Amino acid sequence: MTAEPLRDNAGTDAGTAARPSPIDRALANTLTPRRERTRARLMDAAYTIFARDGINGASIEVVCETAGFTRGAFYSNFGSKEELFLALADRLKRQQLDALEAATAALDPSEFRSGTVNHEVITYILNAVSTDPDHRQWTLLNSELELLAMRDHRVAELYAAHVATLREELVAAITRILNTLGLRFVIGTGMAVELLLAVHDAGARRQAVERSLAESGAADTSTGPGNPEQALLSDMVDFLITPKA
Repeated sequence: MTAEPLRDNAGTDAGTAARPSPIDRALANTLTPRRERTRARLMDAAYTIFARDGINGASIEVVCETAGFTRGAFYSNFGSKEELFLALADRLKRQQLDALEAATAALDPSEFRSGTVNHEVITYILNAVSTDPDHRQWTLLNSELELLAMRDHRVAELYAAHVATLREELVAAITRILNTLGLRFVIGTGMAVELLLAVHDAGARRQAVERSLAESGAADTSTGPGNPEQALLSDMVDFLITPKA
């Protein structure tokens, strides 16, 4: 059984011939200042609509209306809602990588070279990287896209490329930071990043579930002061890094 073409809420096939070809989009997507502003407005509007309706429930027409553009402006920049969402994810990723670099730029390497991680410093870095004001909503949307990728190979191709780029850029950024601080991972950098991301993602999903339970009054999910997810990540960092010889 083959998957049906992706459709927005107006029932338009994702592969319709009315849309520009990938080559046309590549030529059109030269990021002049005006086009950058257009893409930014579409992404800002999309985040609001995606957060409210979910990726499947969101209509391209509503995104365009909210941003003040036509469908033509949308399709000259993005091939689908999923592609737009991944552009949003890429923007957030770059914000977080920039925040990570900035948060560590002023650190005193001696805080780490003693062989013991200062957990207050790690918490400071994690707080600086948490640029999304509603992390739970982003977790829900990212989980939704991941499920779409599991069900549709076309979404999977976009999603896999995004994840691969994220991993590469994160490994490169963390390697630069560790070198600056005179540190190294006790295991391979790629494996260490995978472990840290797994802990982060699992914690984000757990927090999303606990918040839903708390909001419904179904359970008391209070865990006391502090952020247990950040504490766990800090412990993982402590376990995974060591001063360079």
